[in-house]
Amino acid sequence: MNKVENEYLIYLKAERGYSPKTIDSYTRDIDLFNAYIEKEGVLFDAVDKVIIRDFLATELMRGVSNRSCGR
Repeated sequence: MNKVENEYLIYLKAERGYSPKTIDSYTRDIDLFNAYIEKEGVLFDAVDKVIIRDFLATELMRGVSNRSCGR
């Protein structure tokens, strides 16, 4: 996990008051997205709306719920 991811997860806990289970879900989401862009050969700095939409479409086709994709 990089610094930005860690700071985001701390923000979710400290500022938003999210539960440990919710933070675990966000952590898994971030890991899945990182694996997706790595598989696609996209650097994090090059991520744009198209990449995000493609990732979400892939997740929906895998049967992930709309609510989880919204997270």
